[in-house]
Amino acid sequence: MRSFLHIALCLTLLLVPWGVAADEKPVPLWDVSLGSKVLSTTVSPNGAYVAAGTDTNGAMRLFDGEGNQVWELPTGSPVFQVSITEDGRYVAGASDKVRVVDRNGEVTAQIEDDGYFAYSAAISPDGKHVAAGFDNQVFGVYSVNGFAEWMGTLGDDAASLALSRDGRYLVAGSKDDNVSFFADQGTLLWSYRTGETVGNVALSPDGGYVAAGSMDRLVYFFDRDGTLLWKYDPGERIFGVAVARDGERVAVASGHTVTLLDRDGEELWTYDAGTTVFSLSMTPDAGMIVFGTGGNDNRLVALEGEMINAGENRGAVATPSFSGPEGEENGSEYLADSFVLSGTETEPEIAGPSDGASVADVLRRTADADAKVTVRMTVDAAWVAAHGGPDRVKIAACLPDENGEATTDAEVVPTRFVGYDPDDRLIFEGKSPYPLTAYGIVAVTGDAAPMGAFPAIPTLAIPPDA
Repeated sequence: MRSFLHIALCLTLLLVPWGVAADEKPVPLWDVSLGSKVLSTTVSPNGAYVAAGTDTNGAMRLFDGEGNQVWELPTGSPVFQVSITEDGRYVAGASDKVRVVDRNGEVTAQIEDDGYFAYSAAISPDGKHVAAGFDNQVFGVYSVNGFAEWMGTLGDDAASLALSRDGRYLVAGSKDDNVSFFADQGTLLWSYRTGETVGNVALSPDGGYVAAGSMDRLVYFFDRDGTLLWKYDPGERIFGVAVARDGERVAVASGHTVTLLDRDGEELWTYDAGTTVFSLSMTPDAGMIVFGTGGNDNRLVALEGEMINAGENRGAVATPSFSGPEGEENGSEYLADSFVLSGTETEPEIAGPSDGASVADVLRRTADADAKVTVRMTVDAAWVAAHGGPDRVKIAACLPDENGEATTDAEVVPTRFVGYDPDDRLIFEGKSPYPLTAYGIVAVTGDAAPMGAFPAIPTLAIPPDA
């Protein structure tokens, strides 16, 4: 009988899309009793892995997508925040220290600061960076192996942290009532003061939107530039927030309820858990929401969400036209491999797709189509070495014409080397003063110093022992 029901359920799942319509009430996908208050939860983007941190005696736990426990790691202290990579390979947890644990339940790195408790931890979805916040106001970003990339201090302890997919952006909620937004190497881009301690923060995967839950019982929603888009008052203390991709959905845990909001802060539905909801997380497509309860009933629950339609992204921009082949792989729609540098008489050394040249990321500071752009590009290490090293490599932006279309005239923009991608290609970042256009990698001669006003990457202190 059980086999028949299991087959029927599987057939039903094949026929019914994952997620509920806005006018329907969500239903639990699975529900697990943990025996201790669930202080923190996190879910991988595809819902295949869920991690939780518990209170009494403290433990980090990993579950598969059906609620079966994969491993449990006792910590001896409450686990205040957990965070998982997009492939479920690593889970980071904040307790007496920050621990990075692999899929087999083995601790691969530990991050400490002079014995101070860790109140917050986040791992970038790409698995390369870990953020940690301690109860001495110190916070920072580390490699997944536990080596410091940058560190700083806040006005008070960081109660919650969130990282963008590539670890480039970090948002911190702190006990001095502030939401603070940092770029790579710890550059503070903006800060906003709420009415009380900011105990929960969340960041959309691309770092474009921020949600913050404050003990003043308000949810604050910002864009990347720190513009407050709206506030939401659930009427109860807030214990968790989560943001879907492009800010299309925001989930809120407050009191006994889980509420799903649209990008304008309007309620889509509310689910009553029957007891206090202490933690919350959501997949980037909003198709699955995971929450943890405490008090009289300590449970970890996976809830059916409302999956975002693929075409619902309102931030899409038109791709510029330019000479040269276009494609869809490796950012080639923005890649220019044939152009002339303005003010030069010699043809530049240009890296092409066969040299590993690609546009890895294009970022606008605002949604304005005429806004300035920051672009990240990759190129093979062999090409860089053959052309004089990273100091000789620059990003060039094709100059747009009066119609906004890219021309074959290009200009070198302020550029710096920022790291390596998973294929060991070098990543360079450039700041273009022009609207979205096409970009190329060139090798320059003469003065190899970075061009333009680009902040230097600071020299780091010796990292703490891993």
